[in-house]
Amino acid sequence: MSPIVEVEAVCKRFGMASVLEGVSFQVRAGSVVAIIGRSGSGKSTALRCINRLETIDSGRMRVCGHDLRSPALDVNRLHRDVGIVFQSYNLFPHLTAEENVMLAPRLVLRLPRTEQRELAAHVLSQVGLADKARSYPSQLSGGQQQRVAIARSLAMTPKLMLFDEITSALDPELTGEVLKVIEGLARDGMSMILVTHEMAFARQVADHVIFMHRGKVWEEGPAAMLDAPLTDELRQFLGKTVSEAAPLLHHPKETADEPPFHTIEGRAGACHHRRDDQRSRRPARRRQGREEDPHRHRPGRAPVRHDRRTDETHRL
Repeated sequence: MSPIVEVEAVCKRFGMASVLEGVSFQVRAGSVVAIIGRSGSGKSTALRCINRLETIDSGRMRVCGHDLRSPALDVNRLHRDVGIVFQSYNLFPHLTAEENVMLAPRLVLRLPRTEQRELAAHVLSQVGLADKARSYPSQLSGGQQQRVAIARSLAMTPKLMLFDEITSALDPELTGEVLKVIEGLARDGMSMILVTHEMAFARQVADHVIFMHRGKVWEEGPAAMLDAPLTDELRQFLGKTVSEAAPLLHHPKETADEPPFHTIEGRAGACHHRRDDQRSRRPARRRQGREEDPHRHRPGRAPVRHDRRTDETHRL
């Protein structure tokens, strides 16, 4: 079976900055590929190039049978075959979840209204939001809004789905809701490329992992490579990711001036007392500043002007 995505020696520059330098990889149909790496390594740019939201400077890209450098490329058809979901939900606030999902099938696919509703009901059920069809975005949590955004892309029946750090703005509980949807899509055989910082999720769901560093594919392989990285760069990245995600378990260093606090309540209490001390000092400084400048403007009172010729003060 031919790959659904072929990327060969792709380069992309923004001005003088080289973002992608000779990037090459393939994605098989029905597989899940996770792209990981530090911020600025070119992950999101590569994803946007696959959907032709950015054009490449050199190299070759073939996605879902479309040659992205061909003058005859039908971009609208490409966007129907390749769905993309961003970190921000981009839902229309004046439309319900159902109406947000129905919009593209109505405007692009020209489906009858009954088919639009049936399609919206199906994809909302697919992401676990069948009971939220008549809810507006303001009535939904962040995780629910992100799932509506996924359903909106699925409504176009794409061959490939791209996800650009869709959980980075969510708390852990809401992140779990969205990742369950991705797992379900993977079980259904949807071809997906995910840019993610969720290493545990990448291990669990991805068939193939691509580590990008300095605009290049630095290391790639099955998800098991995350447990045995071959390069120092990937090893350092994984170590940093784990340390940032780990909770603060150690106690603060004890000093002679500050007693130890071995509980969260103790540390919170100390911060509370420090804030109280700061608040108690602030009014004194403010009063002192006003006493030094008798003509300083005060809120709610008109400013004054001192006339040196008559040595009088006039209210403006």
